[in-house]
Amino acid sequence: MYEFLLAEPHLDADKTTDIEKKRRICQSVGTSGFFATTYRDAVDMDEIYLDLKSEVEKEKKHKGGTPNIYYRMILEHYQGKSCWRGAACYLYTTILTTFDVHDSKVKEEEHAFACAVRHHYTRVLIIFFISDAYNINTDLSMITDRQISARFVCIASLDRCNLAALAEESAKAFGSLEYSVEDIYLRMRRFHNMGRFTVIS
Repeated sequence: MYEFLLAEPHLDADKTTDIEKKRRICQSVGTSGFFATTYRDAVDMDEIYLDLKSEVEKEKKHKGGTPNIYYRMILEHYQGKSCWRGAACYLYTTILTTFDVHDSKVKEEEHAFACAVRHHYTRVLIIFFISDAYNINTDLSMITDRQISARFVCIASLDRCNLAALAEESAKAFGSLEYSVEDIYLRMRRFHNMGRFTVIS
């Protein structure tokens, strides 16, 4: 896994992505191979309100352990009682979240919104955060004006959120009888300088 040394980190939160789009992004990342290979199923955030509330109540009764700060944090971003079984609706609020890099002291503040998956067998809820979008073409010094959006993903665990993946839009297939894709690739590769990476695990 690698961490991009971003040329232009976000200073302000993205206010253009609405709730419905964030919901679709959660579902897309939650159903990706990254989670599927570890038996984790995507969940609808509106449907887990009562589960989150129950977990917080359990933690209050069992004092002494390390509480999951993210359960409480997410509960603050529900509103009304018009969703699943009369429970509150999740607002997919973007908040400033600390992304921890495994096995290092590196921490990055990212504007991100929370999502969740549930372990297929244990039924335990796993919270993860998705950052605002970056144009990785800019940070990889690609010689093109086309924007390729990518978002960082961190998985929450008690009191920290560990950087785990980079979710990017799917590649679009290109096929042509007139042009050799391999030839085009080899020609472009001569002028492409790889971006700077730092190994993080």
